[in-house]
Amino acid sequence: MSSPLTEIESVSSHASEDSISAQENEDGYHRSALWRSLFVLSQDLRAVNEHTVSSVPTTNNPRPLRVMGDNAEYWVNDSSDIFTFKFPATLDLEEAPTTQLDLFALKRMRAQFEIRPLDADATDVYPEEAIRCSSTAIDMLNVLHGEAEDARNTCKYL
Repeated sequence: MSSPLTEIESVSSHASEDSISAQENEDGYHRSALWRSLFVLSQDLRAVNEHTVSSVPTTNNPRPLRVMGDNAEYWVNDSSDIFTFKFPATLDLEEAPTTQLDLFALKRMRAQFEIRPLDADATDVYPEEAIRCSSTAIDMLNVLHGEAEDARNTCKYL
């Protein structure tokens, strides 16, 4: 007897394979491993979609978490678990990061990189679902960052 989780995973995987097969039959050619991986990622339950931003509680976010042992701020869900999500992106390996951080923060930082959304015109390389997920994730990160900055600026003037 299989567990409910195993059944959900197998149904989800099977649905993705059916969707990939339908895409391949429609286009008449076999998709690359990258294309297939990005398609499956974009169908994941934790993949960013148009409802992801509205699922993030606005009260008390972001905030420090004592269990993390640092002073960083974290976005949390309604259960106070760290808010996590998946999305495809590309890494900018050519340009140096342009974020305005102070030297003290840079000395303690372990990694810094810039991400970019998938190229919207590369539909022959990336599935449209993955391009949409990538673009939505970048928009969501901008919205969350903007809301946090607005809240901080409002508190400064109260």
